[in-house]
Amino acid sequence: MSKQSKTEQPSAKEALRLNWRAAKIWWELMPKALIYKAWGAFFEASAPYLSLWFSAQLLGEVAGACSDLVVLTEIYAAREQNTIGISSRDLAAQIPGSLY
Repeated sequence: MSKQSKTEQPSAKEALRLNWRAAKIWWELMPKALIYKAWGAFFEASAPYLSLWFSAQLLGEVAGACSDLVVLTEIYAAREQNTIGISSRDLAAQIPGSLY
């Protein structure tokens, strides 16, 4: 029966140094790939917040529309799930004189 040796985790300073070294090597080999990866990580992290922001902007635009009568029907999401819980009833509550 063999004993498994425990590998020690590097310190935070050592991990940062190794990651920085890896980034410099990656930059030397493929600078565009590192830039694309950074942009992708940024957009992936901000996607939920952008969706919420655009929904709020849309709600404000629709609610501020100048019209005598607005008739709203259910919102149809072709490929997306309604993760923020917005509905046509919410829009109708914000638009004076609208019908749901």
